[in-house]
Amino acid sequence: MSFIVQAPYPAITDNLLLRSPEFSNQRNKAHTMSTIRTGDGTLYTYIKKKRGREVHQWEFKVSYKKMLEVKEFFRAYSSSLVRMYDHNDTVYIGYMTVNPWEGSGEGRAGGWPGNEAYSFTLQLEEKV
Repeated sequence: MSFIVQAPYPAITDNLLLRSPEFSNQRNKAHTMSTIRTGDGTLYTYIKKKRGREVHQWEFKVSYKKMLEVKEFFRAYSSSLVRMYDHNDTVYIGYMTVNPWEGSGEGRAGGWPGNEAYSFTLQLEEKV
Protein backbone atom coordinates (compact mmCIF):
# COMPACT_ATOMS: atom_id res chain seq x y z
CA MET A 1 0.00 0.00 0.00
CA SER A 2 1.23 3.47 -0.75
CA PHE A 3 0.24 7.07 -0.29
CA ILE A 4 0.21 9.41 -3.33
CA VAL A 5 0.11 13.22 -3.33
CA GLN A 6 -0.46 14.89 -6.72
CA ALA A 7 -0.17 18.61 -7.44
CA PRO A 8 -1.25 21.06 -8.72
CA TYR A 9 -4.85 19.94 -9.07
CA PRO A 10 -6.53 19.57 -11.63
CA ALA A 11 -3.56 19.91 -14.03
CA ILE A 12 -1.39 17.28 -12.31
CA THR A 13 2.31 17.64 -13.09
CA ASP A 14 4.05 16.15 -10.02
CA ASN A 15 3.51 13.04 -7.93
CA LEU A 16 4.91 12.33 -4.48
CA LEU A 17 4.88 8.65 -3.54
CA LEU A 18 5.15 7.79 0.17
CA ARG A 19 4.98 4.64 2.26
CA SER A 20 1.89 4.01 4.33
CA PRO A 21 1.69 6.40 7.31
CA GLU A 22 2.35 5.50 10.94
CA PHE A 23 -0.58 4.52 13.18
CA SER A 24 -1.63 8.07 13.99
CA ASN A 25 -4.15 9.09 11.34
CA GLN A 26 -6.42 11.88 12.52
CA ARG A 27 -9.60 13.39 11.13
CA ASN A 28 -11.19 16.50 12.65
CA LYS A 29 -13.69 19.18 11.76
CA ALA A 30 -12.04 22.38 10.52
CA HIS A 31 -12.63 25.54 12.54
CA THR A 32 -11.05 28.83 13.51
CA MET A 33 -10.78 30.00 17.08
CA SER A 34 -10.30 33.57 18.23
CA THR A 35 -10.01 34.93 21.74
CA ILE A 36 -10.92 38.50 22.65
CA ARG A 37 -10.18 40.22 25.94
CA THR A 38 -12.50 43.10 26.83
CA GLY A 39 -11.52 46.32 28.58
CA ASP A 40 -12.53 44.94 32.00
CA GLY A 41 -10.35 41.84 31.51
CA THR A 42 -13.10 39.35 30.62
CA LEU A 43 -11.92 36.75 28.11
CA TYR A 44 -14.28 35.57 25.34
CA THR A 45 -13.53 32.68 22.98
CA TYR A 46 -15.31 32.37 19.63
CA ILE A 47 -15.21 29.23 17.49
CA LYS A 48 -16.33 29.43 13.87
CA LYS A 49 -16.94 26.25 11.87
CA LYS A 50 -15.72 26.06 8.28
CA ARG A 51 -18.83 24.73 6.51
CA GLY A 52 -18.27 21.10 7.47
CA ARG A 53 -14.74 20.87 6.08
CA GLU A 54 -12.51 18.24 7.59
CA VAL A 55 -8.82 18.33 8.39
CA HIS A 56 -6.85 15.11 7.89
CA GLN A 57 -3.44 14.48 9.39
CA TRP A 58 -0.95 11.68 8.78
CA GLU A 59 2.52 11.05 10.21
CA PHE A 60 5.25 9.49 8.10
CA LYS A 61 8.73 8.12 8.68
CA VAL A 62 11.03 8.36 5.64
CA SER A 63 14.69 8.14 4.64
CA TYR A 64 16.97 11.16 4.25
CA LYS A 65 16.69 11.31 0.45
CA LYS A 66 12.90 10.99 0.53
CA MET A 67 12.81 13.75 3.17
CA LEU A 68 14.61 16.07 0.73
CA GLU A 69 12.08 15.20 -1.98
CA VAL A 70 9.15 15.84 0.38
CA LYS A 71 10.63 19.18 1.47
CA GLU A 72 10.91 20.38 -2.13
CA PHE A 73 7.39 19.18 -2.93
CA PHE A 74 6.02 21.14 0.06
CA ARG A 75 8.01 24.22 -0.96
CA ALA A 76 6.68 24.10 -4.52
CA TYR A 77 3.02 23.29 -3.78
CA SER A 78 2.29 24.52 -0.25
CA SER A 79 -0.36 26.97 -1.46
CA SER A 80 -1.74 24.85 -4.32
CA LEU A 81 -4.73 22.58 -4.49
CA VAL A 82 -3.62 18.91 -4.28
CA ARG A 83 -5.17 15.47 -4.71
CA MET A 84 -4.23 12.66 -2.31
CA TYR A 85 -4.80 8.93 -2.47
CA ASP A 86 -4.32 7.52 1.00
CA HIS A 87 -3.26 4.00 1.95
CA ASN A 88 -6.96 2.97 2.02
CA ASP A 89 -7.49 4.17 -1.60
CA THR A 90 -9.60 7.12 -0.45
CA VAL A 91 -9.27 10.29 -2.55
CA TYR A 92 -9.02 13.73 -0.93
CA ILE A 93 -8.84 17.12 -2.66
CA GLY A 94 -7.72 20.11 -0.65
CA TYR A 95 -4.86 22.25 0.59
CA MET A 96 -1.78 21.20 2.55
CA THR A 97 -2.00 23.32 5.69
CA VAL A 98 1.25 22.58 7.50
CA ASN A 99 3.36 25.67 6.94
CA PRO A 100 6.31 25.86 7.29
CA TRP A 101 7.27 22.27 6.66
CA GLU A 102 8.97 20.66 9.63
CA GLY A 103 10.67 17.33 9.75
CA SER A 104 12.45 15.83 12.74
CA GLY A 105 15.35 13.45 12.74
CA GLU A 106 14.67 10.05 14.22
CA GLY A 107 18.39 9.35 14.56
CA ARG A 108 20.51 6.69 12.94
CA ALA A 109 18.53 3.91 11.39
CA GLY A 110 20.20 0.91 9.92
CA GLY A 111 18.50 -0.40 6.81
CA TRP A 112 17.33 3.04 5.64
CA PRO A 113 19.04 4.61 2.61
CA GLY A 114 21.59 7.06 3.99
CA ASN A 115 21.28 5.36 7.41
CA GLU A 116 19.07 8.17 8.70
CA ALA A 117 15.32 8.28 9.32
CA TYR A 118 13.12 11.38 9.52
CA SER A 119 9.50 11.91 10.49
CA PHE A 120 7.06 14.58 9.37
CA THR A 121 3.35 15.36 9.53
CA LEU A 122 1.20 15.88 6.45
CA GLN A 123 -2.01 17.83 7.02
CA LEU A 124 -4.76 18.42 4.46
CA GLU A 125 -7.81 20.67 4.75
CA GLU A 126 -10.52 19.48 2.36
CA LYS A 127 -11.95 21.78 -0.26
CA VAL A 128 -15.74 22.00 -0.10
